[in-house]
Amino acid sequence: MKNSIDACKSVNAKLIFFDNVYMYGKVAGQMTETTPYNPCSRKGEIRAKIATLLEDEIKKKNLNAIIARAADLYGPYATKNSLPIFWQLIN
Repeated sequence: MKNSIDACKSVNAKLIFFDNVYMYGKVAGQMTETTPYNPCSRKGEIRAKIATLLEDEIKKKNLNAIIARAADLYGPYATKNSLPIFWQLIN
């Protein structure tokens, strides 16, 4: 993430970061922009660090960026990953 941020800053490029929801950990109820990070796994801890690094740059106005988040799986009996479905929709 640091390299991506530095590259975008060096050429004044916008950054759209597609992320997952591992940094939230186990959440009872809805997840929103104000849901606190509470990772319950190593992967979640790493995702929280990456997101915080990017969010800090956005808050400092050093970078024009957004984070788009979605769960890998969704629905009560989800058996398909959302990423292939996304690619089918846009291609």
